[in-house]
Amino acid sequence: MKHARGLRITAAIIGAFAVLVVVLIVVVTMAEFGPKDYKVAQDGGNSDWSTITVPSAYSADEYQSIIDDAQKDRWDADGGYYVRITCEADGTVLAKARGAVGAEASAQTGVDDGEWKIEDTDATC
Repeated sequence: MKHARGLRITAAIIGAFAVLVVVLIVVVTMAEFGPKDYKVAQDGGNSDWSTITVPSAYSADEYQSIIDDAQKDRWDADGGYYVRITCEADGTVLAKARGAVGAEASAQTGVDDGEWKIEDTDATC
């Protein structure tokens, strides 16, 4: 009996550990890659201003991940870039960002070349 009880306890510990590992993998994946459910649109044909629409509010780190991901395909030419992150449901501005590519844009935006500054508005969606 004691042996069977010990095996059940061991199995429960291993099961709990497996669940913990899965949860950690999900958390690390979200932190590394960020939310992917967003849409990007340029504002009125002005390539310096864009709006990213998201389905819900996120953390500042997740907004950074969204900007990093969206930037890969869009904002690589020299210039200053401005982005509003808005709620898909009601248009609430959730965050504002500005980025710079090149020294002149850095001086214009106040952001280091190749960097983004994100201001989270703490609004909800």
